[in-house]
Amino acid sequence: MQLYVVMPDGQRYGPVTAEVLRNWAAERRVLPDTWIENAQTGERVLARQIPGLMAAGGETLFAAEANPLRVVDGGPAQVEQETLTAFSYGAMGLPFFWGIAHRNWKPLMCVPIGFLGSVLTFFHPLGAIVQAVLVWTFCIAWGRRGMRWAWQSGRFASQAQLEATQRKWNNWGIVGITIQLCFTLLSLLPAVSWFFNP
Repeated sequence: MQLYVVMPDGQRYGPVTAEVLRNWAAERRVLPDTWIENAQTGERVLARQIPGLMAAGGETLFAAEANPLRVVDGGPAQVEQETLTAFSYGAMGLPFFWGIAHRNWKPLMCVPIGFLGSVLTFFHPLGAIVQAVLVWTFCIAWGRRGMRWAWQSGRFASQAQLEATQRKWNNWGIVGITIQLCFTLLSLLPAVSWFFNP
């Protein structure tokens, strides 16, 4: 089952699995009166009405003295701003795969952008320059937003989990960036040749 955490301002976080929701409940990352929405049916219930989120003695896990963590652009957890603004080499170097893994369609735009650049290159050698500018501009933009998007995906229950996963993506992303750079340089050869021998 996939669930959304709905905040008082109407912002939804997720969808997340019931297991992730239980982890958030155990760590007091949502409040008793937080609405939980079923992603399939749209039905909403209060967090305190979900039996799996209650302690054995019937007392809610969200104790009155609990210190709820603030929401920072992604889910009911505390994440340092420095982490959210860190550069994501995974989102930059492997945008297609990164986008699918994090349920974000924006990096998937690499496909139509690449196709458009190829069409321009087919009609004129200088199209390769336009393609390189488009591709690298968008890849850098995705890299700058990657960590924030990753957190907003709802896949991570804590900052530590977010950072650990993104470190692996960053390692592979650097490989992807290197491959992209090689292809870009090769694609620019016809444009350079045309420039010096029009």
